[in-house]
Formats: sequence, C-alpha cells, structure tokens
Amino acid sequence: MKWALRLLGLALLIGPILIAFGMNNWDLKAAVIPSEDEISQVTGQITGIFGDGFSQDTFTIGNPTVIGTNVILPITFKSPLSVPIRINDISVTVVDQGTTLGQLNLEEGVDVPVDGTVSFDLVGTYSGPMPSDPQIGGMNLNIEVYGVTVQVNMGMEEG
Repeated sequence: MKWALRLLGLALLIGPILIAFGMNNWDLKAAVIPSEDEISQVTGQITGIFGDGFSQDTFTIGNPTVIGTNVILPITFKSPLSVPIRINDISVTVVDQGTTLGQLNLEEGVDVPVDGTVSFDLVGTYSGPMPSDPQIGGMNLNIEVYGVTVQVNMGMEEG
C-alpha cells in the first residue's frame, strides 16, 4: 500500500507534464511558451477591461477649500474601465515653485461602477503662507480590480 501511494503521487506529478508535451507534439517550446495567437487573445481581453485608459478627463480637480489648517480638494473621477473598481487610496503631492507644500490623501475608499463617475475629497493640512501657484507634483493611486490591487505612481510634468 505504501509503494502504491508513492507511485500514485509520482504519476499525478509526471502525468500532466507528459500530457502537455503529447498535446504539443513533444515540442518543449510549444508546451511551455504560449503562442502568438494566445498572447494576442490575452492582450485583447486586457485591453477590453482597461478601455481607452486614463486621460486628462479621467480626473477633474475642483477648487480647494481651506478651513483653518485643513485643505479639502474635491475630485471627480470618471472611470475609463469597463469593470467595477474600488479606489483604495489616492495621495497627491502639492508643490509651489519647486517646493513641496504637503500631501493630500483620500480618507475612505470609494467604489466606482462600470464606466461610472464618482466624486470624493482629498484632505490634508497646510499651515504656511498662501502659495502663489500650487500644482500637483505627483500622484499615487491604489485601485482594486477583481480582487487584484494595482498601484500606479504618476509624476506630473510641467508644460
């Protein structure tokens, strides 16, 4: 019985490998590496999920509100994705003439429906003098798509 179980375990380990080779005419490359057609099918499916991708219209930034030392920045997010997502976290770095003023963060996660639009606030603190020309210096975006967490770090360029 002991040897039978060992042989069964060995057969269950080697059997699928032999079947994969047999289905691909015993060609190691064909059995291990996907074909161009299979790669293009996966690429097409992923492209279908992410649609046209992010554009300048994806995020609309409203006018900030300053209450004491708290800064509230309203954001409208128009999803370009053809799947529901959850925005777990957004952090935005604010700069003025090359000097970092602070960071604004999403307080609570936001659920976004398929091709939906949601509004939320980014909140942070700032106690210095009023900036002359505040700009977004960078953004970290953490979203969840079908249980997979995607982290996107974007540096903003002037111009």
